Amino acid sequence: HADESNAYDLLHAKYRVKRVNHSLNYIDLKTKTSINQAESYFSRLKRAYYGQHHHFGINYLAYYANEMAYREDFRRVDNKTICYDILFKALNSPVSPELCGYWQGNKRK
Repeated sequence: HADESNAYDLLHAKYRVKRVNHSLNYIDLKTKTSINQAESYFSRLKRAYYGQHHHFGINYLAYYANEMAYREDFRRVDNKTICYDILFKALNSPVSPELCGYWQGNKRK
């Protein structure tokens, strides 16, 4: 989903894109298309960049984006459930070859 900005025109080549014309409304009543969820996600990503991380290494951008997607998806879940979810995932995931040894100089290139 995207607004009418021509910056999104290239997406049509690879993706099925629904557009919202903000000069008319904020939701396309015919297709029920809204970009509020995407705008909320990018707002949180931008706030994390300026307030929490202060820098996103381009090689690790997918990790930052996934973290913000997780936070967006779980924003209405209580802290206890989030804690258990993160612990479960951490304890049941294999060692990451991309992050193992990061402090010893094993960085993505």
